Amino acid sequence: MYFVRCLLVTICLAGMQALPVHAGQKPLVILIPGAGGAVPNDFLVRNKSGFQRAGFAVKITTSPREAAKTIRQQSARRKVYLVGMSKGAMMSARILSRGVRPAAAVFVSGNYQRVMATMGSAAQLPSTLVVHHRQDRCRMSAPGHVSAFVNWSRGRVRVAWMSMSGGGNDNPCGPNGAHGFFRKDQKPIAAITRFLRTH
Repeated sequence: MYFVRCLLVTICLAGMQALPVHAGQKPLVILIPGAGGAVPNDFLVRNKSGFQRAGFAVKITTSPREAAKTIRQQSARRKVYLVGMSKGAMMSARILSRGVRPAAAVFVSGNYQRVMATMGSAAQLPSTLVVHHRQDRCRMSAPGHVSAFVNWSRGRVRVAWMSMSGGGNDNPCGPNGAHGFFRKDQKPIAAITRFLRTH
């Protein structure tokens, strides 16, 4: 009888151990780079290790479909966050407009007029952080559009303004000018990771 009981306990424990254990999984950050793609110079790509040091698992993708699929698959087992840079913010808006709900979202140097047009309603927006440079000269991401986005969001959006200075750059929408924070990434990355940790 003792042998039978031990056997049953062993089988039960084996069955329990076969189930996936998710408690130790790190929260996942999905990074969607800008128009240049997942290249080393992109603001998010070049800071992948910064997210990892802050305690996040990281996935980089340029596919809204892949990002949406990952959020749907992983959200039941851990927190999943969406961070889009420039054109990636626009892709993130497309994902959110389809009813996909990450734990929170971050838009970096985005085109907020297009974000609003794509989403249609602020009801689709999770708690969101906007990270934007006050002197961003890219015509696609004018700083003046940030306040309209905040008002439209009905309290769902917070803003982290950046104001670091740097050398001139011929491409105002490139990764080395104000649009990309002059490669002075510590402060914007700290703002993003601090926000994500609270959601």
